[in-house]
Amino acid sequence: MKNWQKTPWLSADAAMTEIRHLSTALAGEWDYRTSIRLGRRLAFAGSSLAFAPIQLELSTLDAGIAALRLSLKVGASTGDLRRSMAWLSKLRLDAIGCSNARITTEIKKVVLVENGCLVGSATETLDRADWAGRTDTALQAMNRGEFFLVSMGSDGRYCVRIRVVDSPEPCLSRKEYEKLEFATEVGFIRVTNSEVCFGAPEDLGHAAKIVVKNGITKVQCFAIGPRPTIIFVVCASEEVPPPLRDFPGLH
Repeated sequence: MKNWQKTPWLSADAAMTEIRHLSTALAGEWDYRTSIRLGRRLAFAGSSLAFAPIQLELSTLDAGIAALRLSLKVGASTGDLRRSMAWLSKLRLDAIGCSNARITTEIKKVVLVENGCLVGSATETLDRADWAGRTDTALQAMNRGEFFLVSMGSDGRYCVRIRVVDSPEPCLSRKEYEKLEFATEVGFIRVTNSEVCFGAPEDLGHAAKIVVKNGITKVQCFAIGPRPTIIFVVCASEEVPPPLRDFPGLH
């Protein structure tokens, strides 16, 4: 993360100018290749705000987050983009006075991944067709709050932490953000049995399980380096986050 901060980003003023221009251009663009090109430029402008050397106003942080979401929507998705969004979200929490989120519960577990993904769910059984079938089917299920599936990029054993925080958004500590390698977008799970489990989707009976409030639970997954630790953060919420446009991944 610290090396990435040394990238020659745009100034905050230049980034906002680019965001306004590119957002307008994308709204009227129908050509796929042009949209991808504009989306990548927009992603760079939004990421520039994440590493601006000055304190940004809340409206500017919201504009940066919206720019990165639009980049994702048009298909300009990268691990760096998600990392920028996670960092901007942290700065936003600082701005609204929620920078010191309290960890209320945390469980650690080593999980064996055999199908390239991990999942957060309010139930111990999932229909394989929902999570291992078509990508659009899985996204629809996630946007209904049925589960939160994360592509890991490879199989193997992963050290996982499942954490409940007292915050309006899933978040890490500042030291953890400095070691952040990858981050997913924020999703949600509808909880009815006061429990969320996180583990291999084919074997949730042996997943890490944690007690949460019933209702909407926001979720986000982070990979902390250099030897990746997976942190699955959940928090109670009264609102559903924006729908996922891309498959969540930590690679």
